[in-house]
Amino acid sequence: MDFKPWFTSEKLQADQEDNIKLLKLAAIDFATAVRDCVPPSDDQKYCIRKIREAVYAGEAAIKLRGDP
Repeated sequence: MDFKPWFTSEKLQADQEDNIKLLKLAAIDFATAVRDCVPPSDDQKYCIRKIREAVYAGEAAIKLRGDP
């Protein structure tokens, strides 16, 4: 397994940049809905943290083109 792509930063292709932007915009909308609909609590913070983690994982998958 080649680990180089995991730990190097290369210029993104246009489609990758667009997909990352869409992912982040959707995450902002979702996090805003959680903030507005879920009472302030540890559960609310947990939900928003998981959205952020999902964005990180999605961004990594986009950058790696789905390769592990």
